[in-house]
Amino acid sequence: MKDHLSIEFPVLEMEVKTRFGDNKALDVKELEEKLSQLNNLSVSAQLEGVNRFFDEHIQYATDDIVFKQKDYWATPAELFGHSRGDW
Repeated sequence: MKDHLSIEFPVLEMEVKTRFGDNKALDVKELEEKLSQLNNLSVSAQLEGVNRFFDEHIQYATDDIVFKQKDYWATPAELFGHSRGDW
């Protein structure tokens, strides 16, 4: 089992850019930069930093509002593209 996940940022950024536009893709780049900044901090500081990032960039909204479905598993690109989602 992997002890961490990796994100292919160029792939994610291109998908968001293609489907949702340049402006939305900037948030992907910001996340990549934020994770790099947090890399050597404590786990607690990393969690706080990631949480702050998503609080600032993704508005909480349920699937029935964003996708007009009761339950929808959005891809990371859709989350960034809509700037809304549930967790």
